[in-house]
Amino acid sequence: MSAAPRAAGRRGTWALLAGTALLALAASPGTAGAATPPVRVVTGSVTHVRGTTAQLNGQVIAPGIATSVFFKYGPTLAFGHQTKALAVPPPPEPKAVKIGEQVVGLLPGWHYQICATFTNPANAVVETVCDTNPKDDKSFKGPNTSSKFKFVLPKGKEERVSVIYGGTLELTGALKGTNSASHGLSLQGTPFPYTDPFTTLGATVLTSRTGSFTFRVPRMLEDTQLRILTTDTRPVYSPVVTVHVTPRITLHVRSAGKTGLYRFYGTVAPSRPGVQLAIQQLTPQKATSKRSGPAAHSVGSTLLKKATKSLSRFSVIISLSGTFHYRAFVRLPKGAIESGSSANVLIKAPKTATKHKRR
Repeated sequence: MSAAPRAAGRRGTWALLAGTALLALAASPGTAGAATPPVRVVTGSVTHVRGTTAQLNGQVIAPGIATSVFFKYGPTLAFGHQTKALAVPPPPEPKAVKIGEQVVGLLPGWHYQICATFTNPANAVVETVCDTNPKDDKSFKGPNTSSKFKFVLPKGKEERVSVIYGGTLELTGALKGTNSASHGLSLQGTPFPYTDPFTTLGATVLTSRTGSFTFRVPRMLEDTQLRILTTDTRPVYSPVVTVHVTPRITLHVRSAGKTGLYRFYGTVAPSRPGVQLAIQQLTPQKATSKRSGPAAHSVGSTLLKKATKSLSRFSVIISLSGTFHYRAFVRLPKGAIESGSSANVLIKAPKTATKHKRR
């Protein structure tokens, strides 16, 4: 055989061996190209949207690996904002862990993405993996209603949640669902006019064996909207409850000297000088009336006067006849404090008294 054919044969043999080696290298599990991250993250929806505050949701699949999960968000795919990292313990294989984190400042059209940092058990190297297909906030679809938990809270006119100015609120309810006993709950609130982000009020509480709970908020000074959430990695939220704060009105009554004349006096907090206060007589409703409770009729009025920086005072003399319950009522314009009344007092006045009133 000539030299040229022999050289060509050798070149063909070397090419075949090189190709075989490359195929073997590509099939090797230790190569970077074939390595698959042991942790995977999936970006979810946006829920609990209120103004520019919302909850970003996602999932992390990390069998047996502890992770630190966070969200990136911003006006472009460069993001620019990031949530605080949330430590997630190693989940059992192959279960996915649902994640939910609150953000402030989320605007229409912004993008968001879930990421996770972990130590790769194969090489002990700290790695970060992000969802490469993030959704933006135009896909908001409202609150998640598929949770196994459900909150039962006061609602409707009959269960109106109210507290006197400066008093302590007690909000009771129940968490229904599997494993609702001894479950951690957190209370959040936003004051009137309800445009600020929800902030946490007080410490976490645990539900009872039946899932019931009570939150106590001292010194309520203005109308506030409240919501409760579980302490899970992906919280479950309750409906929003509005707490109505009414003035603290103290009412005293004593004889004004003449038969049938009575002085009504007391204080109102917070101070509201110049606001009208009415003394109302309460009479039973007719059986055919659709209204509940007694009917209130004004029998006298006066203007509140300044007493201290935090208190107003009032005093008015009214001529009464008959036995009725009475109360002081303050009507306030719409704002952080609502109209309210004092406790009722029973007065047994002579029926022959002549109607008369003076301040």
